[in-house]
Amino acid sequence: MDRQSQTADRSSGLGRASIAKKLLAAALVPALAVAAWGIATKVEADRGVRQSVRLESAYSSAYSSAVAARSAQRAVLDGAGSAARRRFNGETTRLAGALQQVHRAGGSADRSNARILLTFNRRYRSHAQQMFAAVARGDDRTARRIAADHVEPAVASILRRSVAERAR
Repeated sequence: MDRQSQTADRSSGLGRASIAKKLLAAALVPALAVAAWGIATKVEADRGVRQSVRLESAYSSAYSSAVAARSAQRAVLDGAGSAARRRFNGETTRLAGALQQVHRAGGSADRSNARILLTFNRRYRSHAQQMFAAVARGDDRTARRIAADHVEPAVASILRRSVAERAR
């Protein structure tokens, strides 16, 4: 074979290889793009599930802490003393922490709800402290009035709102 025909054979072979590579790349690029989109979608879905779980857990913790705080507050009203008062303070602190988790993990509606519930919790604690002071003074009538007029409605609002948000 002469030199010119060998060069022509090589160049046509290189041309075919180059075309084959371009065709392969043209087929792979869309496939890789679809795969990347699928992975990104899966990661985003997983992130949404994790956020939903964190939010549900935070609402559940808030509800549990409010129930425990109510129990401790009623125990103080019934004369249980300082241990019940410490338990009340601990539970309302945990309630505030759970509501802050709701605020961090939730969307705009959850953040708004968490702010409202944190305000309710501050009022609840404030009125309960007034009730505790009346109990400490031996003024049972005032303590029960504060409980009926302020403390119980405040904790009932917290519980009601927590349950409604958990169901949402």
